[in-house]
Amino acid sequence: MKSAGEVLSVFPDSKEYDFIIEELADEIFKSSESASSLSIASYLFNELKDNDHFTVSTSAIQLKEAFEKKIKSQNADLKFKKSLEACEDEKSKVELVRHWVSAFAKATQNNLY
Repeated sequence: MKSAGEVLSVFPDSKEYDFIIEELADEIFKSSESASSLSIASYLFNELKDNDHFTVSTSAIQLKEAFEKKIKSQNADLKFKKSLEACEDEKSKVELVRHWVSAFAKATQNNLY
């Protein structure tokens, strides 16, 4: 939850704290989503069975580059990296990146492309 505060310090208009509520709701109803879990597992298997990485779209690459430029221009790149290094596991890292990139995308949705 501290990472959400750090996101809000760079992107104050973000509603990224809603993610925490969504995650709690997802955990509560996780057992009812077993069919979705099978679909997700099948996708991951098929995506990674012949490669070591996921296919990345051009728009995803553009989003990444724009995000990196934005946080660097606000001198927030070191804060982002330190927060990432402080994460204890991969799940925490994914959640942190999701917070930051989602806040960025929402803040700049009309100016990305």
